[in-house]
Amino acid sequence: MTSVSTSNVNNKSFTKKTIETNNIFLDKIEAKINDRVALLIFFAISVFLILPRFFLFDMYCDGAFHYERLLALSKEISFDNLKPLMYSNTYFQSGYPLGLFYPDIFMYPFAVLAKFGIGYYNAILLYKVFITFTSGLSFYYCIGKVFKYQKIEMQRAIIFISTLFYILFPGRLWVFIGREGLGEAQAYIAWPIIVLGIYEIFYNKRFSFALFFGMITLFNAHFVSTIITCVFLAGYYILNIKKIIDYPKIVLYTGINAILTIVSALVTILPILEMQSNTTMYYMTGEKTFGLVKSNALSLCNNSDVVSVIATILLLIVIVIFTYKKNYKSKLLMTNVFILFTCTDLFFWGVLEALIPQVNIIQFPVRMLTFCGLPFALYLVLAHRDRIVTILMIVSIFAIWMVSLTILVRSPVDNMELNDNHSIGQGEYLPNDVKDRIMEYVDGKRVWDNELMLSYYDKYNIKRNGNKFTFDAIDGKVVFPINCYVGYEVSDGNRTYPYKSEDGLLTVENLKCNKLTITYVGTTIQKVSSWISYLSFIAISIFALYRKKKLREEEYALNAKGAEIE
Repeated sequence: MTSVSTSNVNNKSFTKKTIETNNIFLDKIEAKINDRVALLIFFAISVFLILPRFFLFDMYCDGAFHYERLLALSKEISFDNLKPLMYSNTYFQSGYPLGLFYPDIFMYPFAVLAKFGIGYYNAILLYKVFITFTSGLSFYYCIGKVFKYQKIEMQRAIIFISTLFYILFPGRLWVFIGREGLGEAQAYIAWPIIVLGIYEIFYNKRFSFALFFGMITLFNAHFVSTIITCVFLAGYYILNIKKIIDYPKIVLYTGINAILTIVSALVTILPILEMQSNTTMYYMTGEKTFGLVKSNALSLCNNSDVVSVIATILLLIVIVIFTYKKNYKSKLLMTNVFILFTCTDLFFWGVLEALIPQVNIIQFPVRMLTFCGLPFALYLVLAHRDRIVTILMIVSIFAIWMVSLTILVRSPVDNMELNDNHSIGQGEYLPNDVKDRIMEYVDGKRVWDNELMLSYYDKYNIKRNGNKFTFDAIDGKVVFPINCYVGYEVSDGNRTYPYKSEDGLLTVENLKCNKLTITYVGTTIQKVSSWISYLSFIAISIFALYRKKKLREEEYALNAKGAEIE
């Protein structure tokens, strides 16, 4: 629904009557704000939002998990392991393929900075500044370009205000400051780029690489957000089937973008499929990591499937009637209403999950609130009438932020230790056989802990260097304290040994050697898919820049010719 609404910018209601030209407040912004000033303000806000963490020195909820992701990635990076897939120092050094299942391309530069000595905590704070600032940058330029296509009056003032609403949207602040779901927060970088791509394909009726760049950005930001966005895009295409019939090249342009996205995302897609085919992981067992989706929704109807189905159907009917041939502002409003509705159990989550079990990947319906950010920003800009209303809206957003901050300060601080549960989250990507043992407690004490790990290190005289483990004098069958995944190499220097999983741990039989080395070297599929994805992305980027330059030259030549005729 977000994409459905935001790409309909060509609607006739977006006119001078909607944005009143006599608004003194907008006039002043238009006169005083240029691009440089706007970016400085966005950067200042980005810094302001992380100040509490700078002084409190803690992480809350998902924040501890992401902190430890950065810590583990930073420790793993080396000249012979530039793109770690296995975080071998995670969870008592038993290994976890978080670099494969959780894209870390945005986090990578900050992990490198941490490795050069700026400190892990400072690095995660800089990472958070980057997320907010680039989200504002993306909205300011991409949606600003859409406004430019529409020839909106006072473009700079309108896009500046709407960008503020976008990065200060309460739903984003809740994710970014409250849950500290940095993966979801990164999705805000991608959505404006996707909207620009959809607009250029549907309304400018020309091919656009923006859809590709937006989707590949989203893919490397947050996988769940990618899936939900694809569902929204599918809904948008269905609702705009008439436009597609009138201009069939929309299908061609979209298809090309989809193929390019898949090719550039092979670096993640193929290794995950390979890993799934070789290892039964916890998330593959069908167990609900966080329970049923409808149980995690905001409770309004006590999880009654009958009531939720009726309520969903009625709302969809109201939306169709309310938005049919209505203005752009009405469609934005209903988009927000629909998304807020999906956060509750009035939406038919129970029936949907029963029909399509994969829906459980959403886990918490309230995360749908983040999708309101873009239509929320555009709606408030179109809905305001004067300076007082605009100021009240801005003050309200800051008030919500301050309330969130107050709650956080009074919340218990999560333990930021690499060996804590947060280093593996809920253990979704652990081998299923080992998951229960790793998470097991006896008499309040964790069974798998540093003490157990040290006993293994003493027994086999284990020496560790990065992702390489060296063992002394081993005979017979040995179960190593390393989680078993495809991609390890077991060698005594002269030969390599096959290995298997025993209770989820790496096991080698018929050993007789004085020295054994176990290293995560990756698989052929991982290496080939990486080269294909990286090279294709570079090639597409170069071609997109060349095409953009050619289009500008043609446009300049056309304008020059028109000037000569006049």
